[in-house]
Amino acid sequence: MIIRKFLRGLNPYIRSRLEAVEFHWLADLVERAVNVEAAIAAERASSRHSTPPRRPSVQSQPQPHSAMPRGRGVKNKKIVPWTSNRNK
Repeated sequence: MIIRKFLRGLNPYIRSRLEAVEFHWLADLVERAVNVEAAIAAERASSRHSTPPRRPSVQSQPQPHSAMPRGRGVKNKKIVPWTSNRNK
């Protein structure tokens, strides 16, 4: 009962790493939680100091005409029906 309460009170990230293990003693759970918390802090510290991965340089290729956006510059244009002036 007290082990379950302790687990519920933990940070969800730490809890998710500990829920798969069955603990019989609260002291074991507390010790493991402290170790997980230290490991998370070490992961975060190492990720802050590492350089971000480089993106490969890819030269962009021109898009074919069919992939270009359509309808540019045709906003608010009135469509007037064609009439013939021949029958006047």
